[in-house]
Amino acid sequence: MVKSRSVHNWLSLFAEGRITRVELLGLLYNRLRNHPEDKVAVLATLHAHAHPDAQAVETDLMKWLRKQQQTWVESAKPEWILKAIRSTVSDRKLRLFAVSCCRRVLHQVGHEWHAAVEAAESFAEGTVTREQLARTRRRLAYNHRTIIESDNGEISAAKAAVLAALSRQPFQFALDAASLSALSMYRCTEEDADLAAEQQWQADCLRELVCNPFLPVVLDPRWQTSAVVALAQAIYDDQSFERLPVLADALEESGCNNGEMLAHLRGRGPHVRGCWPVDRILGKP
Repeated sequence: MVKSRSVHNWLSLFAEGRITRVELLGLLYNRLRNHPEDKVAVLATLHAHAHPDAQAVETDLMKWLRKQQQTWVESAKPEWILKAIRSTVSDRKLRLFAVSCCRRVLHQVGHEWHAAVEAAESFAEGTVTREQLARTRRRLAYNHRTIIESDNGEISAAKAAVLAALSRQPFQFALDAASLSALSMYRCTEEDADLAAEQQWQADCLRELVCNPFLPVVLDPRWQTSAVVALAQAIYDDQSFERLPVLADALEESGCNNGEMLAHLRGRGPHVRGCWPVDRILGKP
């Protein structure tokens, strides 16, 4: 969480003429770009400051935040979204994203690769150990050394994507799995439109897994009735995402009036394991 003292210090430097308004805004933009969850604290500090230009800075910052909120909704670039959530997203979410990307290209690889993706998901959910995951990755890499050799199209981007999903670097494996699975889809047709469509799907998948960080949703504990929690758990266990609109109805009956959450549950998806409203209800990271 942002320390209000940091913002106060920046404002003091601004008041003393030691940094310009543009430099102050740059510091605030960088803070919120890396820590969007600090929006409320930053705006409250600005609002309370006595400097005559603080209100103008607050206005500029609000304009920037609205632009970021809209970019989050519209972006077809998974790299931009991943960088926007880098400081706050859990390793679990990153690995579930990588797993979802890999599942899109599993038709291109053999059964042992399917099992590896299942192992990656199981590790994300805590039912496979890190040592077991590392053994799976070493076995696949040893058996398929040619995946890093050729430049002639025989190198399997799909296999490389699976290996990325099994790796130990959470942010990098998410980036690699996304780019390599998109490359694998592209190599099937060599059509730019197919590459763009896969990147759009990946961006939508990230929005499925992570709530808009520039427009955060606070879950009211009163919405977590026994009926809501039981339904969310059943959807999670069975991956019965067709029941998400029913969960939205149950949330409304419990008093939920958050349009962002309800619209997401009733939306077209894609829906995958890690759906952020379901995870919020179940208290998952």
